[in-house]
Formats: sequence, C-alpha cells, structure tokens
Amino acid sequence: MAFADFLVHTCTIKLPGKEQTGVDDWGRPIYQDKQPIDNVPCRFITKNSNVFDEVSQNFIFITSLLLLPTQAIDEEMEITNIKDANGYVLDARKFSVKEILPRYDARELVNWRLEIKGAK
Repeated sequence: MAFADFLVHTCTIKLPGKEQTGVDDWGRPIYQDKQPIDNVPCRFITKNSNVFDEVSQNFIFITSLLLLPTQAIDEEMEITNIKDANGYVLDARKFSVKEILPRYDARELVNWRLEIKGAK
C-alpha cells in the first residue's frame, strides 16, 4: 500500500507571504497574498492522551495532520476545511501549526507530520 492511499482526507492550506502576480504600467512588480491550496491530500488524526498529576487524571487531545513529502509547508500556515473522502467536514476550525515533525526512512523524507492547534 502506498503512503498516498493512507491519506483519505483533504484540507485547504494557506501559506503565508506574498507572491508576484504581475507588473504595473511602469514595470514594477504587483504582489498579492498567496492563494489557498484546496483539496490537499492529508490524514487528520485526533488522539486522546492521559495526563496524570498529583491530584487527578486529565485527558488531552493531540491533533495532527499527515501530508505528502512534496507538499510545501511553513510554520505560519493556516489549515482549514478538513473533509473526508465523501466531502463531509470533519472539523470546521482554523488550525495553525504547533510543531513540524518530518518522518524519514533510511534514505529520504517519507511524510510530514504536523502537530496542529486551533488558531488564535
């Protein structure tokens, strides 16, 4: 089974920054915000974790996203519109990246694992 077959969800990714979209009448570059990338193959994972302290046991949710190694990523990007294969919205929140965890095999990058959190 190929890793791409494991990515059963899609999301929209908006990378930060601006890109040149043309030039004006005097030859100066025109910049606009980067356009969001729709229908990016991904795998949305939410995992419960037990946290024990001196007083009690608490549950926290660790939310992560798996992406192809060819996908452009950035610490400041926004992730939205997470859907399953049938087009149903899994989570309507806007997420930001908490941590980028590259996954390697013996020779190359296999995938990106992003620990994500609700954006502020």
